[in-house]
Formats: sequence, C-alpha cells, structure tokens
Amino acid sequence: MIIGFTQETEPLNEDERKLLPQFVNGLRTKIGKEKAITNKEIRAKFKERGVLIPDSRVRKIINHIRINGLVELLCASSKGYYIAKNDKEINEYMIGLKSRIEAQNLVLNKLIQQYTQGKI
Repeated sequence: MIIGFTQETEPLNEDERKLLPQFVNGLRTKIGKEKAITNKEIRAKFKERGVLIPDSRVRKIINHIRINGLVELLCASSKGYYIAKNDKEINEYMIGLKSRIEAQNLVLNKLIQQYTQGKI
C-alpha cells in the first residue's frame, strides 16, 4: 500500500479477484492504441452487469494485471488501456513512463533537499 492512498492501493479483495478473468479477457481484445478502452468505459461495461467499481480500483486491478504479467505489453494513454501491437507503441509508452518517473524523482529530490536544509 502507498501511504496517503490506502484505499486506492490496498491489495485486491476477493470480489475484485473474481473479476480478474473478465478484465483479462476484455483487455486481450484491445490490441493497438486505436482499440484502447478507457477506465470510464470499463466501469460502464461492469455497471451494465450490476457491478460498480470505483475508478481507483480499476487502476489497481490494471496494476495487478501488469505486475503479474496476466496481459503482456499492456499500455495506457489518454485514449485508454491497450496492448502494444508494435515497437512504436511500446517504446512510446515506455518513454512516457520513464518521463513520469523522472518528474516524480525531481519532486522527491527537491523535497529531500528542502527538508534536510531545515525548511520545516
């Protein structure tokens, strides 16, 4: 779990684990950025079946799928989640991911610097 985001990052519960096969099967059809599915669309599909899932838990389920290799090369963009169909798509996603990590590291390093200089 991530401090400050306990509910959003807690491990999958039993009900969410039962939904995994449906998530995996649905995502496996989303090959290529043009077939991406958004968090909102995923939630709407489950809602049609009477299952309400908060957007933060969809992200957690997707994270679980990625970390456990249940759907390989699963990417995301503003268009939604999709499986990379070529080198360009996976490379663009990895570059974007690295950029976000670098941006977060910059913030972290600045906070460490400020804290160690006694700003609090």
